Amino acid sequence: MDNPIDFYYYLQRITNIFNPRKNTQDKLEPSYRKHDPHHGDHTNNYNLTAQKIYGSKNIWILIPTFGIISFMVTYVIAAFLYPGGSQADPASTGFSWMHNYWCNLLNEKAMNGEYNTAMPFAICGMFILCLSLAIFWYRFAQMVKFRKPAQKIIQFSGIISTCTGFFLFTRYHDMVINISGLLAIFAVAGTFTGLYKMGWQKLFWLGIFNLVLIGINNFIYYSNEFIAWLPVVQKITFLLFLFWISLIDISLYKLTGPKQINIKVNSGNSGS
Repeated sequence: MDNPIDFYYYLQRITNIFNPRKNTQDKLEPSYRKHDPHHGDHTNNYNLTAQKIYGSKNIWILIPTFGIISFMVTYVIAAFLYPGGSQADPASTGFSWMHNYWCNLLNEKAMNGEYNTAMPFAICGMFILCLSLAIFWYRFAQMVKFRKPAQKIIQFSGIISTCTGFFLFTRYHDMVINISGLLAIFAVAGTFTGLYKMGWQKLFWLGIFNLVLIGINNFIYYSNEFIAWLPVVQKITFLLFLFWISLIDISLYKLTGPKQINIKVNSGNSGS
């Protein structure tokens, strides 16, 4: 192996076998063959570039998105199992997408007085959703690289808010909504700050639109104006919010992936 490129090629082939890091490739490229006028012969000067490509897309970043999808599946199953009854007609049969709330699926008894067979699936879905959102805010604050105090505030606010929200199925429903919503303010504010910082303008404005819908929800809920429309507005807002979180999560996933380091090695071989 008089040629230096052969030496480096085989050396790197051997090191690749014992390299524990997956998704690694090493490439060697000879740059030129140069004549040395002082010695009257040719000198092989090789500019060897070792390109180490490592890492892969981190699929675990998408746990919140998978969790949201799982929640939607359990939501549909619970709705299918709901015995019946709504604010519009307590004696109705089945779940009405126009008149029932998500919270109706969490109650021990359906509004028609029957045992709510949807409750176990609804509570399971609620647990999956709250866990997914807690993971989202924990990872979001990390990946956007906030300052340490801000990062901790977003993570703490998001996690405590979602943990509190899980108890919607208890008799403290209204208090849970108020506490969870208050705590979520810091996490949501941090999310908007992060989106602005990352330059994700479309996601930023989609979030603003979602805030408008949340405001409409609160207005209807606390004023009782247009209360008949609240179940529909609630579902639209809820769906858009989860869609927004999923889009942000997918954008974070796209930030991960292979990274490359270029290492140049100069080598020469003189002949006389």
